[in-house]
Amino acid sequence: MKAFDTVILGSGYFSLGYAMTMPDTLIIERTHLCDPTFGGTLFGFCAEGDRNIGAETERLRDFYAEHGLIDGNCFNASVSEAGMCAYALKNNVEILFGSVCIEIVKRCFGYEITVFNNGGFESIGAKRVIDARRGRGKILSVLCRGEISAEELTCTDDFKVDVTRAFREEERVVNFTFFGETDVNFAKAKAVRYLEALLPETGAKILQCAYLMREDASLPPFTDGDIPAVRDISYKTALNAFDAGVKYAEEVSVK
Repeated sequence: MKAFDTVILGSGYFSLGYAMTMPDTLIIERTHLCDPTFGGTLFGFCAEGDRNIGAETERLRDFYAEHGLIDGNCFNASVSEAGMCAYALKNNVEILFGSVCIEIVKRCFGYEITVFNNGGFESIGAKRVIDARRGRGKILSVLCRGEISAEELTCTDDFKVDVTRAFREEERVVNFTFFGETDVNFAKAKAVRYLEALLPETGAKILQCAYLMREDASLPPFTDGDIPAVRDISYKTALNAFDAGVKYAEEVSVK
């Protein structure tokens, strides 16, 4: 059985910041790409104004700026997964992709985690476990090209809607927050119908629909109840989430 100091469930920016700081950390990711929160949902952020970030986070920001993921004060969230994977690879962060956590059992050495992937079942040992997975979805983001103002958007019985600037000046992200449990396919259909009725008046066009996410991201706790849970979406920006992971690892290392 492979063993690590820390195993993190979920490959968000908090996880990457922690793994960059704490040696012998393994990140277990259910999908085949990093960053299911800020990237996959087109959930962009303003890259400036993060005055309290540390040196490690500044290096991440510089890497993104060098590779065109940050332009001025805007972050290109639509390719964040690829950028995060490239940064993890550059820094030898160990990530086990395409693996689902089936069970966690408390042992004398810490925890035994059972995962399932294409290779079957695998047991992994860890002194500590951090649960950074996201839950089921509530928010759907749609990338559009053209001018869309907040005044043109109205709420319905099914969702509230707002608009933010995307990476390019001529693009906007329309965010739909759905009320109650909503199937992703029904959510996309409702969002597209809403925009198809609105956009002819504005001249804007739909470019991309992102999958759903959840802002409170509640997940069933493990029975022992002592595994810390964090959610990237709890932080204002991806840089803030990364920086929080770095600082948490620094706190853990001195305990």
